[in-house]
Formats: sequence, structure tokens, C-alpha cells
Amino acid sequence: MHPTDAVLIEKCINGQKDAFAEIVERYRHRIYFMSLTRLRDPYEAEDLAQETFILDLYAPSAKQVELVGTFSNWAPKALRLKGPGPVGFWAIAVKLPPGRYEYAFLVNGSQLVPDDDGEALRPDGFGGENSLLLLKTAGWNLDQDYGFTSDDYVVIPEIDPEGTAPSLPDGNRGQWRTILDRGVASDVKSDAMETIVAYAASADISPEQALIILEPLFQDAQAGNHTPYILRKTQECILKKGRSDTLKAITQARHEAFKEARILLARTGQSASITSDPALLDATAFALESGQDPSFLQEVLSMAKGKSSTQVAAVIEAGETLHHAGLDPESLKLIMKDCLQKDLDSQQIKRVTEQVKEKLIEGSDHKIIYDELWV
Repeated sequence: MHPTDAVLIEKCINGQKDAFAEIVERYRHRIYFMSLTRLRDPYEAEDLAQETFILDLYAPSAKQVELVGTFSNWAPKALRLKGPGPVGFWAIAVKLPPGRYEYAFLVNGSQLVPDDDGEALRPDGFGGENSLLLLKTAGWNLDQDYGFTSDDYVVIPEIDPEGTAPSLPDGNRGQWRTILDRGVASDVKSDAMETIVAYAASADISPEQALIILEPLFQDAQAGNHTPYILRKTQECILKKGRSDTLKAITQARHEAFKEARILLARTGQSASITSDPALLDATAFALESGQDPSFLQEVLSMAKGKSSTQVAAVIEAGETLHHAGLDPESLKLIMKDCLQKDLDSQQIKRVTEQVKEKLIEGSDHKIIYDELWV
């Protein structure tokens, strides 16, 4: 006889990890079989079971917890968690479109806390850390078919990175207009420029400081590829009350990373992917920004000739995740190369990444982790 949910929850409260694993597995399979009934495809159903997930935070004394991140342009008050539960957890069930996301929890409107259960913790450039989330497939909306409501989970739509910007201030309007015109003349989309300038002004960044921050955008004709990432960093700076000189350093580093990524893709015969599938450009740029060795990334990209850009991006994203998790560079190189040589798909690469992360958390020797990985 199987224990009821109530019994399992009571065991979870008493710290029995096996009970927690059982209840998670119990509901993961229910989602899978409901999905299989609708989709008629076991692979798509498995993807859905994996992408329907809950983000939670233990904060028993908190009065309010919100989810903020790149999927909401770092806007507070948009995504509130429910709680606290009986044992002090706040939670939100979410579905997201495929993509790369950074996020954190905002506690009581002032304290930012990263999610330790995320794929990786990534330095945010402002002295803290963001949680990293990499999604390859979107979940299926089950609301109408299976009685789920917005009270059960939040479907986060594919947002407009520019969003609704605040209006320009009355002061220095002529200087702000000059910056807008400069951006448009440099082939940056006008709506993107208007949003960046408006957010910069709302963060008490002067026109002179904004011009210094945005200068690389104006000088780089291909900067449109990563303009949304610059915008989101500006919005993050506003939420985190970052200094303008810090934002300047962060945005310049991001410009340089994307510039170097385009060079690497061109050098390794992958430049066509920049327009056909920019995920590879993004993955390479963020790996560089994270401090990974450019010569090694070039080696990986050279090995990947003939493979899909989606597959190569997944390998590079796995490398960034394991780099942040603390895997030593030599083991990291071997694992990334093996993923390419074994022709693993995105889901298989994700499973490898999770397996290595678990071993790192357990404190296993890095060489042993690699030696036992493919056994």
C-alpha cells in the first residue's frame, strides 16, 4: 500500500529526503501521462514533465516574496510567490518559453536572494549573484484541458524585452534626444533606444553617463544582436540600485563578450548561425563573459562543424553551468568534447550536467567524476 500525500508531506516535514523524492516523482509521472494523452508523443510529454516546475524559497518570517528576473524585465510586484506554507516555504509554479533566464527572489521588497536550487549561481556584476535557468522547450498550457487555473501556476509569456518604458524626464530632454538620434543613426532600433534611455534616466543616470555606457552600441554596427541584454542589465541595475560606473563596466564587458563571440563563430565557420539561430552567439558570449578560455571555446566550436547550432549551444551552456558550479577546467573540457563526440541531444546534455552537479555537491573528486561519467 502506497503512503498518501499527507503521510509523505509529514515525512518531508520531519526531514526524510526519500519521502520528498517520492512525492516529486509521483506528480512528475502524472503530468507526463496527462501530457502523453494530449500530445501523443512520449518525447514531448517528457519535456513537459521536466519544464513544468516550481521555484521556492524557505523564508518563514518573510511578509512577501516576489520572483524577479530577465523574464519580467526585473520588474517587482509582477510575480508574487504564495506562502508561507506550514514549514515556511514560499512557492510559485511557472512555465516559461524556451530561453536563457537569470532571476532572484525579492524578499519584503528589499532583500534579493538567489535560488540555490537553480542550474547555477552567476555573479550579477553588482556584488551579488543571480540564479541561471536554461530552457530548451516550452511547456504545454494545460489550463483548459485539465482544470488547472492561474492559482496553480503562472504561465510567463514570451515578453517584449523593451516592454513599456517610463517617459523621459523634462530635464535635459534635448540631451536625451541627441542620444536617441545617435542610436538610431547607428542602426539600433528606435523603440529599443527609447526604452534604454528612459530607464537610464529613471535610474538617475545623467545623459553624459548614459552616453559613455551606450557608446559601444553606437560604434558596433552588429550590436543589435545583444541590445536586449544591455537593456535588461540596465533594468536590473535600477532594481538593485547599482552605481552608474558599475553599470558602465558591466555593459562594456558584455559588449566585448558579444564582439569576441562573433569573431569566434566567424573563425570556426559558425557565423551563419548568428542570424539563423542566435542562441549559439548568446551561449558563446555568456561563456566568455563568465571567464571561460576563448581558445578552448574556439576548439569546441571547431569540433562542432556539421552539428546543429542548437546542439552546440547546449554544450556551451552546459560548460558555463559546470564552470559556475566549480568543475575544474580540464574535466570541463573533456566533458564538453565528449558531449559533442557522442552526439548527445539537448536533453541528454542536460542530464549529464545534472549528474555532474550532483557529484560536485557531494564533494566528489573532479577526476573521478569524469572517469565514472560514461561508465
